[in-house]
Amino acid sequence: MSEKSLFCFPRLSAVWTVMLLWICFCIWLPAQAHEALVVSRKDALTQMVEVHSVKVDCTVTSRFAHTVMTSKALNKANSAQEIFFEVELPKTAFISNFNMEIEGEMYGGEVKEKEKAKKQYEKAVSSGQTAGLVKASGRKMEKFSVSVNIAAKSNMTFILTYEELLQRKLGQYEILTRVKPKQLVQEFQAHISFSPTLEQQRKCPGCEETIIDGDFIIKYDVKREESLGEIQMVNGYFVHFFAPPNLPRVPKNVVFVIDRSGSMSGRKIEQTREALEAILKDLYEEDHFALILFDSSIVTWKNSLTKATEQNVSKAIAYVRKLSDRGATNINDAVLRAVDMLVKEREDRSIPERSADMIILLTDGMPNSGESQLPTIQKNVHAALGGKMSMFCLGFGNDVDYSFLDVMCRQNKGLARRIFEGSDATLQLQGFYEEVSSPLLLEVDLRYPENAVVFLTKNHYSQLFNGSEIVVSGRLTNNDPDNFLVEVFAVGSEKDFLVQGKASMVNMEEIYQEQEYMFGDFSERLWAYLTIQQLMENSDIGTQQEKDAATAKALELSLQYSFVTPLTSMVVTKPETEDGPGRTLIADKLTEAQVQGALVVSHRDALTQKRSTKSENMVEVHSVKVDCTVTSRFAHTVMTSKALNKANSSQEIFFEVELPKTAFISNFSMEIEGQVFVGEVKEKEKAKKQYEKAVSSGQTAGLVKASGRKMETFSVSVNIAAKSSVTFILTYEELLQRKLGQYEILMRVKPKQPVQEFQIVADIYEPQGIAFVEASTTFLTNELLSLVEKTVTDSKAHISFSPTLEQQRKCPGCEDTIIDGDFIIKYDVKREESLGEIKMVNGYFVHFFAPPNLPRVPKNVVFVIDRSGSMSGRKIEQTREALEAILKDLHEEDHFALILFDSSIVTWKDSLTKATEQNVSKAIAYVRKLRDRGATNVNDAVLRAVDMLVKEKVHHNVPERSADMIILLTDGMPNTGESHLPTIQRNVHFAIGGNMSLFCLGFGNNVDYSFLDVMSRQNKGLARRIFEGSDATLQLQGFYEEVSSPLLLEVDLRYPENTVDLLTKNHYSQLFNGSEIVVAGRLTNNDPDNFLVEVFGKGPEKDFLAQGKANNLNLDVIYPEQEYIFGDFSERLWAYLTIQQLMENSDIGTQQEKDAKTAKALELSLQYSFVTPLTSMVVTKPETEDGPGSPLIADKLTEVDGDPHFMIELPERDDALCFNINDKPGTIFNLVRDPKSGFVVNGQIIGKKKVVSDGNINTYFGRFGIIHEKLRVKLEVSTEDITIFHDGKQVKLLWSDTTSIKETNLDFSLTKNCSLTVTLRHSIKFMVIRHTKVWKRRRDHQDYLGFYTLDSHHLSASVHGLLGQFYHGVEFEVTDLHPGDVLDNSYTTMYVKGQTLNVTRHWQKDFSNQVMNGENISCWFVNNDGAGLIDGRASDYIVSELFNTAF
Repeated sequence: MSEKSLFCFPRLSAVWTVMLLWICFCIWLPAQAHEALVVSRKDALTQMVEVHSVKVDCTVTSRFAHTVMTSKALNKANSAQEIFFEVELPKTAFISNFNMEIEGEMYGGEVKEKEKAKKQYEKAVSSGQTAGLVKASGRKMEKFSVSVNIAAKSNMTFILTYEELLQRKLGQYEILTRVKPKQLVQEFQAHISFSPTLEQQRKCPGCEETIIDGDFIIKYDVKREESLGEIQMVNGYFVHFFAPPNLPRVPKNVVFVIDRSGSMSGRKIEQTREALEAILKDLYEEDHFALILFDSSIVTWKNSLTKATEQNVSKAIAYVRKLSDRGATNINDAVLRAVDMLVKEREDRSIPERSADMIILLTDGMPNSGESQLPTIQKNVHAALGGKMSMFCLGFGNDVDYSFLDVMCRQNKGLARRIFEGSDATLQLQGFYEEVSSPLLLEVDLRYPENAVVFLTKNHYSQLFNGSEIVVSGRLTNNDPDNFLVEVFAVGSEKDFLVQGKASMVNMEEIYQEQEYMFGDFSERLWAYLTIQQLMENSDIGTQQEKDAATAKALELSLQYSFVTPLTSMVVTKPETEDGPGRTLIADKLTEAQVQGALVVSHRDALTQKRSTKSENMVEVHSVKVDCTVTSRFAHTVMTSKALNKANSSQEIFFEVELPKTAFISNFSMEIEGQVFVGEVKEKEKAKKQYEKAVSSGQTAGLVKASGRKMETFSVSVNIAAKSSVTFILTYEELLQRKLGQYEILMRVKPKQPVQEFQIVADIYEPQGIAFVEASTTFLTNELLSLVEKTVTDSKAHISFSPTLEQQRKCPGCEDTIIDGDFIIKYDVKREESLGEIKMVNGYFVHFFAPPNLPRVPKNVVFVIDRSGSMSGRKIEQTREALEAILKDLHEEDHFALILFDSSIVTWKDSLTKATEQNVSKAIAYVRKLRDRGATNVNDAVLRAVDMLVKEKVHHNVPERSADMIILLTDGMPNTGESHLPTIQRNVHFAIGGNMSLFCLGFGNNVDYSFLDVMSRQNKGLARRIFEGSDATLQLQGFYEEVSSPLLLEVDLRYPENTVDLLTKNHYSQLFNGSEIVVAGRLTNNDPDNFLVEVFGKGPEKDFLAQGKANNLNLDVIYPEQEYIFGDFSERLWAYLTIQQLMENSDIGTQQEKDAKTAKALELSLQYSFVTPLTSMVVTKPETEDGPGSPLIADKLTEVDGDPHFMIELPERDDALCFNINDKPGTIFNLVRDPKSGFVVNGQIIGKKKVVSDGNINTYFGRFGIIHEKLRVKLEVSTEDITIFHDGKQVKLLWSDTTSIKETNLDFSLTKNCSLTVTLRHSIKFMVIRHTKVWKRRRDHQDYLGFYTLDSHHLSASVHGLLGQFYHGVEFEVTDLHPGDVLDNSYTTMYVKGQTLNVTRHWQKDFSNQVMNGENISCWFVNNDGAGLIDGRASDYIVSELFNTAF
């Protein structure tokens, strides 16, 4: 037997012991750690509940798992409290018992028929029940939760039991354990063996968070020696496990039926392509296959099945790579076409006689073309297949009718699988295929003596796949193994399979003599489990009489064996408490079709209504509403929130919203007790003066700052009088951009608590016609997805989401909300005209140009890849992975080259190469050897790429009609060769000469993104920031996909000169597949008859020319039932686009041109009330009982880079400052000095152990000298060891030690390999953390130290030093925002210590609370060694010795 354990929560210092017992025909595998178990108090009194123990005991006997989950909790409060018990268990498991022990008295559960349980529940509903609820929790799990009111100072024990038959997949069984105790517990126990102490459970020393939060997975298999399999007869029942070893595989004939309808657009179609490519490569040569693509029409790759030779597979992959989305969904005709192909092959004997016929259908939606009645489609398919082939269905995403697919597959000897949308969808598709890719036997018949067996489970199977197992069970009429002859018949690859044999009587007590066999009836319960499962699976197949009979029998067995199934509920009578009489608990089993458990209760006990006296709990958020109206791609979003101050004194109420970075705020207002205070957009300088005028009275700024990759955060606060309410209303606008064939509306909603009225409404008006609309969320579980309502007509879509207060809760009665993430709408419009869509509305026109069905233009692309030392580790790894995928995605008519650069330039080949399959394979082999080294010579690398492309054009080695492009990937600053950025930009611009496009990818935080952005826009391209993270490979591939398929070059959009002025950009270097060109302008007259539009472009074979006239739209006629609230959309769209383009180009050209663009952008920003980098919004805050009104200012901020050494957090402002101090290794700086106490901290800088010649000097703190003269304490802390001098004694410790020292004036705690925490009495508390940075590829690492001040308020006012000068705070104001080189590298003016500084926004890691991973803190970064922020210069703080105390 083989065994594997995978641990998916962070590293623990613990001993793992694995006990494996293998004897004869069964496995006994105890495993005390199975599924998530949580006991908690759900309100402010949480700390008054102590969870004493968490134990999970799982016994696996011959694949049948019996799990008991136990938790003991104590109510330490002086009043009764509601205690919650929450568990995650496998969806395939049945709950079989639930008990509660309270003060020695046991309350047991009873399984009842659902209807009877419901009546018992309803009878007591008026007294306020709480439901034990089983609901979906991710892909493999469902959640059981229950609560009970416990008297003061009482304890209780929860005990839950469930059972499941483990399924063999891909040659192994899996026990999935989700452990999420959410707090530390005195006794945590899990055998295989896992019993961490209380300290080992902590995330960090002394903190209350637990490290145990994730999946614990056990995988194993059993020995297989007999062809007959393993037959056990135990206590009157038998179980037969059949999975014979070493069988040859049966060839298969598979037709892949792939949905390519419009709803499959974007990432879905991309992942389908990726998965199909991998699946096709995995076909065996003796297999035959076919490809059918369907939307409203059906297209076959070839008219018959094709043998899976290497050549045929390669051709099929090339076909699959061109797969794109379009049209509606005709499932019926697509599947019937597949059946016809397989039937014809059989008739013509074109495929082996002994082979498996199968259809694999992949779809993401409902049939809406051709036959759309689901029962009719099921009947048609069942009749056509006639039991002669198997059908497997993959339901992709949330919109698919999974039950329809599931029934259709089970009717036809197959099965269905849901594919969850996510970054791993490709792997899910491949994983499913791997399960069914290797049939070993067909039509497997397992026969047992008729006179010896009754109540047999299913004993005929259409196929046995490699790595799977057939399980048959039944009741014995006698226990005579000598007469129990078993026969198995099946069709094999070369001959029929036949095996016979006798069963063995198993005596578990003899096999496991040292174990108390507490699971003696396992074989009977396994039979019952399997029988119920199979009855439920077939309860929707056959005649109504057959369905009713299957349901009735399943119900009977569920009650007999006390299994909570979809037909039963478990009822527990809750004990009486001091608060009232006993109540009824009901636990239900979730089914695929249910939204959630049948009985959901909104009542909460009176005690849970009590709130903390803390101010944040005295603010009630009454409503949160998001209203988005999209008219011809222009989105107008209004976000409204109403809050009440319930306190008896005034309070600051905060309003925080995340909005897209591409959006402009256009209005903000506050309504307080009926009075409205409206924002006014002003030029930044004027807003600054208004702000400064009242600064002494303590204003609060409304700030817009970066929030992740796509969003920025608007936050504002206002002081509200006692018992008063405030309504915040924020409006922003944006032009939706088409990417990869779709528009995306992203709304981030994080109310942080359930609210009485929560609503998201989106109305999309597209007169051109809507092709598809999808709505999804990142926070809704499957059972709540039905709350998203969607109505789509030809030209309008309405999407709404309005959960009730209870539906918002994470669990019944708790105060956490499930709503925390993104609400995403994706759609596209119909495209029929080559000219595009032209609209004339209210004196302005908008032209959307993205003609359908254009052939792609071949491209000649040179990939210029940075391999300097700074690209080491995960970056170079991810670059290799992305390049490999990108190279595979090249079309055969493309040409490509590879240039690698550090301080030198290396080319794969001296010229561009055609992207044949052979050449791509060679290039991939070359890329796989890519390693980091050297410095960064961007200038010469890009110029080499230009030379290569120019040479190819001159020699006519590439098609005349083709697109020349350079894709540069770098992560750092040029530091060898030409390193002056403006000179590099000039060199590149001159060399390219407008003849090719340059695309730049800036990888990580150290890159000068503005340099790349300007250089790209100067050369007909664009730049993209690649964020460091696990998905960087996907980001690189995603960018390439956007630019990989040019359709037209040099696109010129022309309009009549005498009818248009103030035109936005109307010449584009290229139009890419899936994108769109938008042009807008002001009309001098509204005569559509004379408005002739012409579009010229260069196509792959000939020039593109389209002409036509515009339509003068009357939106009141198109949408007669709608009040058209957005009538000036075309004018505002024009203004938005004009400002955006002016800002994009405000750093290109002469200074006069730059100034003119900035001035025009400012003028339009003010005219149309847009908050842009040039404007601020000012709202006059109302007077309160605490003082006069003061202005609020909302600025638009963008993202910048950095990794500072020093950070000063200012909690009272919820802000931070940071700066770098760079000097030579060995330099010692004074960090803290307090003359009164004699407390001093000095730190010595060290350099990287292994110097990389990339021009960057990386320095770290490597030693600290810490002295407290009055307390006679001295510490020397290095990366190797720690030495303590105290009262004449010396103690030396290693970082690998774990110890604590407590004396009168000193409290010292050292956590192994992690952190040192020191408290000096009446002085200071600080932490030193040792970090290790690893460069895996160079087999190199660097140890360094961090110093964190935790409490400094006892130090005197004269404390100083690089850190100490900030211990008592620092006054500063950030009042202005200047546009930098690009929008996302802007800088701000800071007034501090009488200095005016230019500062930028950074993210810095703070490890003081989360030692392992750190917490990202946003800070204002001060350049030049902190000049202007620190007193004096950095060199003033240099000292000569580590323990220098003389200053």
